[in-house]
Amino acid sequence: MTTDELSTAIARSPIFRGVSTSLVSAVAARCQARVLASGETLLTAGSSNDRLYLVLSGSVRVRLVNPADSASLNPSNLIHVRLGPGECVGELSILDGRPVSTDVIAEEATVLISFDRDTLWALIEASRDIARNLLRTLAGRIRHDDAALAEPGLLHYAEQAGMVDSLTGLRGRQWLDETFPRQLERSARTAQSISLLLIDIDHFTQVNKERGRAVSDELLRHTSRELGRGLRPQDLLARYGGGMFAVLLPGLDLLATIALAERLRLAVEASTKNAEAATLPPLTVSIGGTSKRPYESLADLLKRDEESLERAKQAAGNHTSE
Repeated sequence: MTTDELSTAIARSPIFRGVSTSLVSAVAARCQARVLASGETLLTAGSSNDRLYLVLSGSVRVRLVNPADSASLNPSNLIHVRLGPGECVGELSILDGRPVSTDVIAEEATVLISFDRDTLWALIEASRDIARNLLRTLAGRIRHDDAALAEPGLLHYAEQAGMVDSLTGLRGRQWLDETFPRQLERSARTAQSISLLLIDIDHFTQVNKERGRAVSDELLRHTSRELGRGLRPQDLLARYGGGMFAVLLPGLDLLATIALAERLRLAVEASTKNAEAATLPPLTVSIGGTSKRPYESLADLLKRDEESLERAKQAAGNHTSE
C-alpha cells in the first residue's frame, strides 16, 4: 500500500474525521502495518500495550468477561464486540496506563496499522478533533453495552474521559494539569518564550441565574468556538472551570500575548452581534495575560495570571490586563 493509499484509508477512520490532511499524512509516515490471520490474537487481557491499532480491512473481536460472572469463563459470561474497518483498539491501555482489559482476536484475515503511545498523545495535543473523536468513539462503545461499563478498566476510562469537557468539546482541567507542565518544560529546554491567558466570561453567574442553564451552556459553547477560531494550531486551549478558559501560547512573549488577548476579546464581543448568535445575550470576556519566568512552575504561573485576570475584572470587565 502506497503512502497516499494509506493516508486515504486513515482519513476514513472516525478517529481522524475533520483532521487536516497534513496531520493524516504525518501519521501515515510514522505508522507500522500488521497482518493477522483469522483467529490470531492481537491483544490479551492482563498484558501490557503501548500501541493504538487501526483496522484497515477485516475485523477483530473484542472479548470482555462480564464482571458479575468473572469467576467463570463460561462463554455465556463473555461480552463480544466486533470492530471493523476504520475502528481502533488498544487506546484504553494507553489512556489509563493500565494492562490490557480485553482479549482482541482477528475474526478473519485482518490488516491493521499502529502507532505508539507518544504519537497518540502528540496527536491528541495537536488536534482537538482527534481528542473529540476519540472521546465520542469510547463513549459510543460504553453506551452500546452497559455491562462493559461495569468492567474496571472501562470505569477507569470513564473517569479519564474528564480530560475532555463534554459541554464544549475542549480539553478539561485534568488534561490541562497534565499537558501544560510538559509544554512548559519543552519551552524551557529550547529557551522559547511561553505565555498563558486566563479568559473569563463576564457576568456568567448572573446569566445562568437570570436566563437559565440552557442559555449559559450555549454561551460557553459559543465562546469556546470563538476562542478556537482566533488561536494558532500550536496554542493549547482548555476549559478551566465555570465560565473560564485557559490558553497556553508557545513562542509568544508578553507583548505579543497581550496583543493576541485583545484580538480575542474584541472578536468575542463582536460575535453575538451577528444573526447566527441573535438568541444569545451580549457577550464580553475579561482576560489576564502573563509570560512564564525562568524556573516558574505551572502553579506559580496560574497564580500570577489569576491576579492579572482579577485586575481585568475590577476594571468593570471586557478588559485585558497583564
